[in-house]
Amino acid sequence: MEDNILNIQDICLDDNLEKEKDDGNIEYKRELLNLDEETINRRMTQMMYRIYEGLGEALYFIGVADDGMLIGLNEEEYKQSVLNLEMIATKINCTVLKIAESNNKKNQYVGKYLIRETNENNSIELKIGVAGNVDSGKSTTIGTLTKGVLDDGRGKARVHVFNYKHEIDTGRTSSIGRQIMGYDKYGNIINAKLDKQNAWADIASQAVKLISFFDLAGHTYLLTHLLTHLLTRLLTLTYLLTHLLTHLLTHLLTLTYLLTHLLTHSPTHSSTHLLRS
Repeated sequence: MEDNILNIQDICLDDNLEKEKDDGNIEYKRELLNLDEETINRRMTQMMYRIYEGLGEALYFIGVADDGMLIGLNEEEYKQSVLNLEMIATKINCTVLKIAESNNKKNQYVGKYLIRETNENNSIELKIGVAGNVDSGKSTTIGTLTKGVLDDGRGKARVHVFNYKHEIDTGRTSSIGRQIMGYDKYGNIINAKLDKQNAWADIASQAVKLISFFDLAGHTYLLTHLLTHLLTRLLTLTYLLTHLLTHLLTHLLTLTYLLTHLLTHSPTHSSTHLLRS
């Protein structure tokens, strides 16, 4: 198991989480101790369900009651529960990644773990449309994330995202660009291990999770080009904090809200999530 540790309080607004739901990919476990064969089989079935609900990933909280209370475990109980979590995950061909961990003044431990399905022939893919007003930093953000280069204030990062010379010359996106970012089974970014001009085939062949960023044009007259990409799994709206809501951004917020309402009430239960950056 690879560690990528944060403090558990960084992911909690207060001393408790919301009550556990029967559906979804989040599971709370007060503890995972004294497991016989029958109990292990039940926990395996439960984990497979949570992973199915999360399209290949599930989040497990250890030391948390079903009502969301952060109860915690002593060090010995906590370590044994984590070992049992790894054992259950291994039996169904999954990997475990530690996301966050904390122990309070009474030395009671609580942890958050990502369970990810390991399937070399079927990686998890997430599509993110990046929309926003002109000059809000969409292309620069994507270039920095996928190429690992910091911008120099003159377009060093965004040139990796542009498709045409006139986009490089003007610094403005007029087409729909796409860049990918891959993660290995331990949650490490594969792009960083490869050359800056890494080939998509190399990233895709090594990734267990693949994120596709769609760089969308920021001009109002190109708004119609964005409509089909609002149906991506996630939509990130970028804008400058020094600017008020622009005409384009207001349109995007309205369209996103309407599509979210439409898709979350459709028979397929698809969803478009709105992130603000």
